[in-house]
Amino acid sequence: MQQYELAVKFYEAARAELIERIRLRENIILFYVGAVATLLGVAFGKENVNNEILFVIPLLSLAASILVSHHNSLIGALGLYCSVELKNSLNSNLENPVVQWDESKALIQGSSKAVRTRLIPHLLVISAPALIALIVNIHYLSTLWSWDAVVWFMGFCCFISSIIYICLSGRDRKSNFGEISRKNKI
Repeated sequence: MQQYELAVKFYEAARAELIERIRLRENIILFYVGAVATLLGVAFGKENVNNEILFVIPLLSLAASILVSHHNSLIGALGLYCSVELKNSLNSNLENPVVQWDESKALIQGSSKAVRTRLIPHLLVISAPALIALIVNIHYLSTLWSWDAVVWFMGFCCFISSIIYICLSGRDRKSNFGEISRKNKI
């Protein structure tokens, strides 16, 4: 198998994984929003108010942020691999190099906006419900040396960790995008 054919196979596999990770990331966010809406419905249902169930939201927030951040970081790494590392091998058999989608000006300019604008929505969609759950249950802190306060602080730690994961993932994507832009001189 020649270098070009092998590069095409690697490219196709990487693109398929990249697309699957985008789908999984979006499904995680959709599932999380549905779970939060369900918990809010249960907590503030007609029969009685049950705010304690909202403590599940910071845990779900942390889980969602870890999974979304993992997929987000790998999406950036796969994009870097497709557009930079495979570029020479994919163009090795061609007289005039062809601009592939991953290194195109259209994708890079569109991705630039997406990378910049993804951080705030992820923070709002994933972390904000956890903060709301903590605020609604702030009365748990009335006795600092109680299990109620421990539960509240655990929720707070999940909330902060969620923000950290999302911000680190955003930084990784920005770094990968910067590398793609530099290597493709766009």
